[in-house]
Amino acid sequence: MPTPKIRPRPSPPPPPIAATLDLSQPGERAAHDLLRRSCTGRWVHG
Repeated sequence: MPTPKIRPRPSPPPPPIAATLDLSQPGERAAHDLLRRSCTGRWVHG
């Protein structure tokens, strides 16, 4: 008896973009930098 093929589950779609930052604003630029450093694991000051 042949074994049934198991289909992998399709991956879920990526989450929608929750916010758009205005990088010309100092506070939003700082938030962008913080998020980027925390997501990439790079804590380099520059």
